[in-house]
Amino acid sequence: MLLVFTLVVGGDFNEIRFYNERSSGGACTNGMERFNRSIATHELIDLPLMGATYTWNNNQVQNIRSRIDGFLVSPEWETVYPTVTQIALSRPCSHHCPLALLCEGFILCKKLQALKEKLKIWSKEEFGQVDRQLEDLEEIFTQLDAEEDANNGLTEAQWNQRLKARQDYCNLVILEAESRAKVETMKGMDKNTKNFHKIASYRRSKNHIAKIKVNGQMTMDQAEIKGGIVD
Repeated sequence: MLLVFTLVVGGDFNEIRFYNERSSGGACTNGMERFNRSIATHELIDLPLMGATYTWNNNQVQNIRSRIDGFLVSPEWETVYPTVTQIALSRPCSHHCPLALLCEGFILCKKLQALKEKLKIWSKEEFGQVDRQLEDLEEIFTQLDAEEDANNGLTEAQWNQRLKARQDYCNLVILEAESRAKVETMKGMDKNTKNFHKIASYRRSKNHIAKIKVNGQMTMDQAEIKGGIVD
């Protein structure tokens, strides 16, 4: 019996397939040949990339970009999801673009758009405007990436804009993480406080002395009990 597996391989391959997948061009290398040979041997499909030409950037003024990240799928997997494609997302801080694997195309996008609006409302209620500010900065990164692809680099003003946006983004991420941590800490403190009071109440009831003998006489008077214990 022949077993057929659906296969998805994704990540940073640290290699390009064709010379035009590097902004600086160049000739075909041994690494490229081995990479293409491996893809052919396993009959994998290199999915088209939407949203960007390159997936990696050295983040330097002397800019170098390449497409070294991606998803490869087996023909069987593409048969199950015939509309599958990959899309590059905004790149706030990393050298690499995050990639999303879309399997339902337009329908999934519409669902994501509807979910996105609900998440905005939840985020505003839970964490204020931080998530919204992060989203605005991500739009700046997306626009600058598009300008960089179209013009084979950024102007000095655009480069400074990216640096400032990246700094703001990192500061907001730290702020959001601290806010979430404080919320969890307060929840934990509240829970611990309740447990502490339960334990304290139990110990008080366990250690409480209702009556003792003082000078041969049983008494329930708390003043006499304290005096008897001291004596």
